[in-house]
Amino acid sequence: MTKGGFDEADKKYSIYSSSRRTRRWPVVVFYRILDLSGMNAYILYNMHQPKITDRGDFLKSLARSLVLPQIQRRVVCSQLLRELRLVIKRVLGDDMIEEDVQSPETSQGKRRACSICPVKLHRMTVYMCVGCYNPICLQCSRPLCRNCQ
Repeated sequence: MTKGGFDEADKKYSIYSSSRRTRRWPVVVFYRILDLSGMNAYILYNMHQPKITDRGDFLKSLARSLVLPQIQRRVVCSQLLRELRLVIKRVLGDDMIEEDVQSPETSQGKRRACSICPVKLHRMTVYMCVGCYNPICLQCSRPLCRNCQ
């Protein structure tokens, strides 16, 4: 009498499963917990929503909403490859956050004269102080520029 519930759950897992082939049993357990939590979230969502959505669409929107904040943080990271940032921007589409006009990540490629060195040396740099965003060369740089310390 009680076996039908497990069979029905296994049938639902197999339609939209996140599991992959692996020889490590903790990963198998993780995939099973992920499938179970996705199905439980779908059931709870449909209990409180007037219209019933497709489970596949619900799981896609759930996954997107879980990873969106991390992706938005990574797209402004200047250490990522340019091609990877372009792919992330394309994936984000309308969810792209507006970047600060003068943040160090957006102006990383612009060469400017060091604000600490004498003018006659005219040392050009792409590095900036993390406190005041003034350009500083590597010879003058510390964790903060001398003005911010």
